Amino acid sequence: KARQAAIQGFKSDLKQAESQSKRYFANNQKLSEIAKTLVARVEKQELGSSVLVKEPLIQFKKVELENMLQEYLDGIDSAKIVQ
Repeated sequence: KARQAAIQGFKSDLKQAESQSKRYFANNQKLSEIAKTLVARVEKQELGSSVLVKEPLIQFKKVELENMLQEYLDGIDSAKIVQ
């Protein structure tokens, strides 16, 4: 009886872990999409600025920002859970 109770406990724990894993996966997917949307908005806003095109000094900052955004995208992709 003790063994059967232990098995039932493990099965229950496994079901709970699987359910929790599915929630974490879904949340991770949502957060990944939100982060990518935010990065896309920043990129769009940055590209729409006419000052950046005319000012060479600001071009350096634009390149730095683009590199930073790419690093964020890479980090988002590497943190995304794949099933």
